[in-house]
This record gives sequence, C-alpha cells and structure tokens, in this order.
Amino acid sequence: MKSLKILVKPNKKQNRVYTREPNLFSEEEVLVVETTEPPIENRVNNKVIELIADFFGVNKSKVEIEAGYKSKFKQIIIKEK
Repeated sequence: MKSLKILVKPNKKQNRVYTREPNLFSEEEVLVVETTEPPIENRVNNKVIELIADFFGVNKSKVEIEAGYKSKFKQIIIKEK
C-alpha cells in the first residue's frame, strides 16, 4: 500500500498530474493534480481518482481518498496490484 499527499487544483484548462519540489512552505515533495472539473458534487474527487490511476498505471478501484474529501489537500492510498 502506497500513501501520497496531493494538492488538487480544480477548474483548470487541462487535466494533468505533476510533482512539486519541496520548498520553504512544504518540506516534502507533493503530487499536484490539476483538473477541469469544478468542485461540485464530488466531481473533482472522482476525476482525481481517475487521473491518479492513469498516472500510476493501476485500476481506479485500487485508488482511494483516505482524507481530505472536501479539501484541496488530500491523502491518497494506492493499493498493491
């Protein structure tokens, strides 16, 4: 099982996933997920799961949001294959 901290940015022009290097405000590397979906009715969370699954090459059923359902900072779990 792999646990990740991610930052979600909704309402962007395109969907993409990238890493943000550690800086003064965050000592850890953070995975950033930009999505075109608005933060309405769980649409962003569903898209985040889809994008993370594609990024890591796993099935969507292997990806879960552990914490941060209503926050832009989320804790994601990727279950083993």
